[in-house]
Amino acid sequence: MRRMGEFRSLSVTPSNTINGEASIWEVSFKAIAEVKKGDQFTIEIPYTIKTPTDPICTAVKCLQYEDNVTKEILCSAERTKIIVTLDPQKVEECTKYDAEFKFTIGKGTFKPEEAWSGIINAPSGLSS
Repeated sequence: MRRMGEFRSLSVTPSNTINGEASIWEVSFKAIAEVKKGDQFTIEIPYTIKTPTDPICTAVKCLQYEDNVTKEILCSAERTKIIVTLDPQKVEECTKYDAEFKFTIGKGTFKPEEAWSGIINAPSGLSS
């Protein structure tokens, strides 16, 4: 991307919202700028959500992957961040400026003693 943090749409949906239970998060976005190989998508997560130390990220739509069985894509985690390295598929649907990309992040858990719920305010330049 040539511009940072600008999206036509962005959603993060957990598969399970029960405190203390594991969840898989599905991330979907349409970027305003073209997504390029090596671009990074960083998700900042509130301290009240336990982030996985070794997340498993899986391509769902428009992202390249090496293994046809697992469809894993490169991702890593810090205390309050998950960083996904993007590599768009080379098909027309995925190379347009408003292409929709989807991936999942597994192994995330809500802390039972202080589960967070509320509105996430997107940084300026983001829209949903």
